[in-house]
Amino acid sequence: MKKPKHLILTQDYQGWEYGMLRCLEDEIQRQTGATVLYIPKSSLAGKVLLWKRLQHGTRYEVLRKYLPKKRIEIPANIDVVWHVLMGPENYELDLFDWPWKRVPHRVVYLFDTLPTQMKRIGRLFSGSEWNIPITSFQDAMPLLKKTTGRNWHQIDQAVSMKYFPAKNSKEIAFSSYGRRHPLVHEAIKKFCLQHSIYYDYTTHGRTAPTADPLELYRQYAWHMSQSQFTVCWPVEVTHPERAGGLSPITCRWFEAVAAGAVAVGKEPRNLRFREMFGNNLILDINPDAGTSKILKRLGEIWNRRSSLSMKSETFRRKMVSKFDWSERVGRMLEHIQQKTTSIK
Repeated sequence: MKKPKHLILTQDYQGWEYGMLRCLEDEIQRQTGATVLYIPKSSLAGKVLLWKRLQHGTRYEVLRKYLPKKRIEIPANIDVVWHVLMGPENYELDLFDWPWKRVPHRVVYLFDTLPTQMKRIGRLFSGSEWNIPITSFQDAMPLLKKTTGRNWHQIDQAVSMKYFPAKNSKEIAFSSYGRRHPLVHEAIKKFCLQHSIYYDYTTHGRTAPTADPLELYRQYAWHMSQSQFTVCWPVEVTHPERAGGLSPITCRWFEAVAAGAVAVGKEPRNLRFREMFGNNLILDINPDAGTSKILKRLGEIWNRRSSLSMKSETFRRKMVSKFDWSERVGRMLEHIQQKTTSIK
């Protein structure tokens, strides 16, 4: 039986947040032997002002469909095309023509499918161009079907465990990367100063990075693996307007487990969270409790650090295969196989 030919369509992403996207692409390539094809820059990219006005999320984005399209050639023998996106805002293929009708299986995976993104998702993914659409957000499934009129698959986010080495001795007491709560952040800074321990946290904005996303992610994973405690907040706590009523299970929880770090903060209200992580993954901190109570809670947590770290490392070893991208890509390949069978 002929081995299917796979192709990954990707883009030249910049930023540490795209490191996990690259991890997924790398695992797809490892399991399938896929060829990687970079989507070229639009001919309008050089016209900076016009290009900015036509980006997704601007008032002029609807004009994109009227722009002249450049052709992307896909090898004739390709059986499966993959396209991984952080969100619909990254989608550039609407500016190109490519022979998708001759490719039997066309897989698009979106990390983010939030209510605020649904209008764009409906515009870009309601057609038949992508016949295996996948979201990482389980609680977005009903809204996706309603918006696009199509059935979606759901496969959770994950990590590449190879980037999260086990550490017997951790140099970082507390870490906080990405979303954070201002009051808790200041309390942790104060607590760590009082106890002469190190608090590592994001100190930069989304400016133009000078390293490849995968290299940035590798450094981030190393820091996470050096953390005894790491702060994790669900989207609905720090950015309720972005969550839009959903409680998505994002990559941060998988990364905390992969690092063997003790997670503190608040768990998502998504009921499926406990099915995946159990009842005691997160040591709860009430961000509205006031500084003195938060400091007291941090002291209680810090005094239990040895037993808590042992528990986290035990859970890490238990989940190492279940939370790796290799498991997720295996499930995506099953969806492709099922579609192949149904066509036959």
